[in-house]
Amino acid sequence: MTVEPLFTFAHVADTHLWSPANTHVSEAERILCNHQNDVVTPLVQSLNAATDHPRPDLVVFAGDNIFGDYNDFAMCEIETRLLKERLDWLEIPYAILSHNHDTWGEDAVSSHMICNSVWTPPPGHVWREPYAGTQYRRFFGEGALCYTREMPGDFVCIFMSEQYVEPETGLFITLDAKLGWLDERLREASGKRVLLFTHVPLMWPRHTRTHDLWPADTDAGGKFMLDHRAAFRVRELLARHGNVIEHYSGHTHVHSHLQSEGTHFVGTAGLYNEPAEYRLVRVMPGQIAHQCVHPAAVGVRPQIWKHCVDDLHPTTELFHAGLPHERDFVIEY
Repeated sequence: MTVEPLFTFAHVADTHLWSPANTHVSEAERILCNHQNDVVTPLVQSLNAATDHPRPDLVVFAGDNIFGDYNDFAMCEIETRLLKERLDWLEIPYAILSHNHDTWGEDAVSSHMICNSVWTPPPGHVWREPYAGTQYRRFFGEGALCYTREMPGDFVCIFMSEQYVEPETGLFITLDAKLGWLDERLREASGKRVLLFTHVPLMWPRHTRTHDLWPADTDAGGKFMLDHRAAFRVRELLARHGNVIEHYSGHTHVHSHLQSEGTHFVGTAGLYNEPAEYRLVRVMPGQIAHQCVHPAAVGVRPQIWKHCVDDLHPTTELFHAGLPHERDFVIEY
């Protein structure tokens, strides 16, 4: 007998929608973008038409939804508007997270803070309007950065964006800065099952680091990873509450699945480059099933991070696409 899911959702990471007007991309990025710079439109069409599977109940856009530009506010605004216009065509409820690509250009200093891991503004700096993160408030509503959503079966989804500026305080928001907020949300969800969503992973998605994109033995792994100390504190918080079944992330462009202290940590590769897949997640009584889906309408995407390999993933394709147990799996709760 087929068990009907309590609810389903699509976890879509790293679409990096860009505008042809974006002139500050590298040659490699330009080749990729010229190949097919809009994966959002065909994705929305596929989901609306239920081309690849029945419609999910929710679509989660996991951050780095636009390409952005370090110091170009106009570009950030153009691409955020383009994103909102395309998501307005989606006939399914969606949730959205913001991260570094989504806030580039909204304040020149905040852009460099994001990339250089400087969490406080220099003395005398006056935040330029609009603050980093204002674009998402403007186009997607005041609650578009950090919020919760009740789901069937006593599930609660918590969406926590990082890397933006609070306009009321001028504080640059990081995972550490949201620990109090997350603690309150988890306390409110006591007795319920929690699915937590951030853009960056809370655990390193690969067991070894033998490539040079994310340097080994660094606190933040360059601009591509979060501060390990902040991630550890968040994981400590999850373990203390004990009600977070899964944590979902993007950012590293790889499919991954790890488990630690009762929580499953799931990374989704995203649509920007190969394997160009999102995750379809079916939440059923007692178990959660995960399936990687390549929307046929998106087509084949180029691969730009060709040097990413490790001992368990000896080819670039395997590194990003993941091994079978990192791609399609079922967990029990």
